[in-house]
Amino acid sequence: MKVSVIIVSFNKLNPVLKAINSVKNSKLDGEVEVFLIDNSTDLKIKAKLEKIVKKLKVNFFANSENVGFAKAVNQGIKEAIKKQADFVFLLNDDAWIDEMCLNHLISVLKKDSYIALAGPTIFYAKEPEKIWSSGGIFNKFLASIRIPFKNKVIDKNKLKVMEPREVDFLTGCALLIRVECIQKLGLFDESLFFYAEDLEYSLRVKKVGYKLVWVPYAFCWHDIDITQGRTSPFVMHHLARSNVIVRKKHFSKPYYFYYLFLHFLLFTPFRMFQVLRGSRDLKAIFSWLKGTWEGIKF
Repeated sequence: MKVSVIIVSFNKLNPVLKAINSVKNSKLDGEVEVFLIDNSTDLKIKAKLEKIVKKLKVNFFANSENVGFAKAVNQGIKEAIKKQADFVFLLNDDAWIDEMCLNHLISVLKKDSYIALAGPTIFYAKEPEKIWSSGGIFNKFLASIRIPFKNKVIDKNKLKVMEPREVDFLTGCALLIRVECIQKLGLFDESLFFYAEDLEYSLRVKKVGYKLVWVPYAFCWHDIDITQGRTSPFVMHHLARSNVIVRKKHFSKPYYFYYLFLHFLLFTPFRMFQVLRGSRDLKAIFSWLKGTWEGIKF
């Protein structure tokens, strides 16, 4: 059994090393190889990162510019396939896993050949008992993903005895993929520069009859700042653009127009509220509207 772990980094050093070390400390029967795809624009960080990770025997690929998450992930996947990996594990550059996380995820995929994707319970790094993601269910009425246990504190002992559950969506923050599935469905959609590439892939997986499974007793932590980090102009632009494109690509025209109605009536006011509460950068609101228009025109 061979697992290729793909980490896409952007202008980070210590968090990336923490992610890599968590993988290196995994208790797993089989070969684990790490591929670091660096999208950093800070040349000092890029140079330091390359020097350090090579000592850790990590495969390092430096892009001359930020090519986006999907394209960088695809770079890593292509290398993993060359190395004849059985599974690919995506891990954010600001996330880290429990020593048994990979083992639990792989065990679930091994039990059922129709399971293509498996994801762990992901906690907030700053509130390590509170759940950030636990797999999502597509809410047709709201045309969006609902994460049942989001922002809830659940005793880990309870999670350890819960059975894996089939879901509609798994985040690319920490995601195990069966390589056989990639060979059948193809790579991630590179038209999505940032955000919703995992939603697009989840929808594609479901369409062909594969399963996505959340594994409650596999644990990961994500150092994410919803209030500040997720309300910048860059984030708002790509959130809007990518989400519109995904709905346009995967759903019927009537449903897509229904989504656009919700996008302007519900989601846009909500994002404006987030911006005013978080970064307070009015450029972010205009970026959301610009991204929306780009998605509609796509």
